[in-house]
Amino acid sequence: MRTPTLLSTVAAGVPHGRWSQSATDRACRNLAAQVARYGDTLGHQLYRPAGSDDDLTGLLRTALQGVAHSMRLVTRGEGPGGEPDDAAIGVALTGLLSRLGDSRQREHVAFGIGDGALMVLRDGVWTPPPSRCAVPV
Repeated sequence: MRTPTLLSTVAAGVPHGRWSQSATDRACRNLAAQVARYGDTLGHQLYRPAGSDDDLTGLLRTALQGVAHSMRLVTRGEGPGGEPDDAAIGVALTGLLSRLGDSRQREHVAFGIGDGALMVLRDGVWTPPPSRCAVPV
């Protein structure tokens, strides 16, 4: 991205998932790779004047699908018939893109997959975000 931006990620694996810890590490690393891959387009969508978030949502969904595919590679061959064992990699992932510096444009975008709860801090009050902030895969 041309605008300095910080990506923060948090991933949590389910306790009974045999590969959850490996998958959480892979999810965080792969999300960083996906953001870098789509950096120019993502930066353009993040830092444009207010408007429709459809393009941004679609781009984040594509990035998260790439993360989900990467996590499934952790258990390739572990399931019946050699397919990935999705039950072994239960992961919730939350990402936060934060614009660095002083600006009046959009400063933060939170998104995620799984059971993680997203909250928005606005004027000192935590509230649930609009549904468009969570990007289901």
